[in-house]
Amino acid sequence: MKTSLNILLATTSLMATSHEPDKIHCHKVYESNGLIELHSAKELETLLDQKGQKTYVDVYSTYCPPCRTLAPEFEKWAKDNSDQARFVKVNSNEVREIPEKYSIRGVPTLLVFDENGNLVDRKVGIYEIRDFMSNNP
Repeated sequence: MKTSLNILLATTSLMATSHEPDKIHCHKVYESNGLIELHSAKELETLLDQKGQKTYVDVYSTYCPPCRTLAPEFEKWAKDNSDQARFVKVNSNEVREIPEKYSIRGVPTLLVFDENGNLVDRKVGIYEIRDFMSNNP
């Protein structure tokens, strides 16, 4: 995973130097806990195009108390399971295309993508997400 992630980062870093509006902006990767913070819908598409691993996307808001409560739990889950799946965070206030595209009406929402990049499940609310995390990756 680390190799493909580094390739993705190198690609997005090169593209971020361009001033073309359709190019990907560089995202922050938290290497210590396996989290990827995305800043555009295009970045998510690019990540999902790299098939082979499940991808869990935490769609959150900084203004959401349950999201802030869930954040350290999601980070621990990511750290404990980063060898089995990709763990992504998306701030719904910054990246409005993702909530629109996936019809997200409330946060926190966990989007679950299979190894081929297909959306296979979603969990809404802190209790549903906690229950899912305790029984997966």
